[in-house]
Amino acid sequence: METWITGAIFGVFLFAIFSFETWGIDYTSASNSAFIISLTLILTPIMEWIINKKFTGNLFFLAVGLSIIGTGLLTFKDTFSLNFGDILILVAAFLRATQMTFTKRLTDGKILDNSALTIIQLAVVAILAGIINISFEHSTLFIIPKSTEFWLLTIYLALFCTIFAFYAQMVFIRKTSPSRVGLLMGMEPVFGALFSVVVGGEYLSLLNWTGGICIVVATFLGRQLLDRNKRLKTSI
Repeated sequence: METWITGAIFGVFLFAIFSFETWGIDYTSASNSAFIISLTLILTPIMEWIINKKFTGNLFFLAVGLSIIGTGLLTFKDTFSLNFGDILILVAAFLRATQMTFTKRLTDGKILDNSALTIIQLAVVAILAGIINISFEHSTLFIIPKSTEFWLLTIYLALFCTIFAFYAQMVFIRKTSPSRVGLLMGMEPVFGALFSVVVGGEYLSLLNWTGGICIVVATFLGRQLLDRNKRLKTSI
């Protein structure tokens, strides 16, 4: 029963995150969205400090700050201005940080099946999304797409970007800390930029590349600081 309750809580969080991200991206640019969602990096250690009473140290926040600056440089195009969509994405970033922190708190020291938690979590998302779809999309509810490309993309997104991604997140948050997982997830804009160049043929300026380097350096420094803190606590 505990697994079902915990998985359901995670599912509600995940549904809220998906909803705010999807709703927000419709009102803002991809670069704004990428930068604002990266604020999860600094919100996660703050939430871990508040909820789990674990302070990662001032130096770690410097590494997080460098990563956020790097994300800003990497995603910057011409201008940056706040709008309604940006606020929605900011709410999603806060929910991400809260979800990762509660994942550690609700599973720490407990014997819970990671696969079962992931399945229950995603099932709750599917049920809630279905209810919303029935409520607001009556005309398109029973239209099944016939495009092969649509189904291939859907299967890829479901298997790798959702099931595997959130299973991995669940496993490693339980093995390490939300702050560390959040920092490593800060590499997402870097991989996104690299794929946009290699696959999409997009152009990155020197400023963008500098931002990517800042993120890589910040991730390395943050990992070193967390490992050092862990060794110090172990030796005491």
